[in-house]
Amino acid sequence: CLSALHDIYTTTIAKERQHGTDYSFVLETLKQYLDSVSTELNHKTTHHDILPDDYLANRRHSGGIQFSIALFAFVRSLPVQRLFESHPWVRPLIDLVADISGLLNDILSYPKELKTYSRSQDEAVTVNLVHIKIKQGLTEKEALSECLDRYHQQLDAFQNILKTHHAEI
Repeated sequence: CLSALHDIYTTTIAKERQHGTDYSFVLETLKQYLDSVSTELNHKTTHHDILPDDYLANRRHSGGIQFSIALFAFVRSLPVQRLFESHPWVRPLIDLVADISGLLNDILSYPKELKTYSRSQDEAVTVNLVHIKIKQGLTEKEALSECLDRYHQQLDAFQNILKTHHAEI
């Protein structure tokens, strides 16, 4: 895995030099992804409590959505940096896709994660927003409701950007 990531990094640098194209988005999202996965692993192994907003900020990157989009752009030689400059709404749209995916995953995977971990290992489920909210004192129903509300807010924000910039798509 590390070898593959190293190859992506060196190939990106070489391609950037060869074509004079800015692929900083690939390197930026690779770093964010690796940092966020490391943070998530740290929370899993240390059972360190995390605040919902801190979790969501990290979750945006740990799902790998942004890095996947960056890799797609890289493989297709798409000028992502120019796209961000000419259409500044694209980057927030990508962030919202990552947020929506992470929230939906947490909502849907929570019941499975409960079955995976016994009650004696309760802290092991800390990398799920539903569980984090329950640890803060909400009931399961309240936690799921809050997560679902946040999911719908992000989905509405995504749809509003699309409506606003429909003519540019």
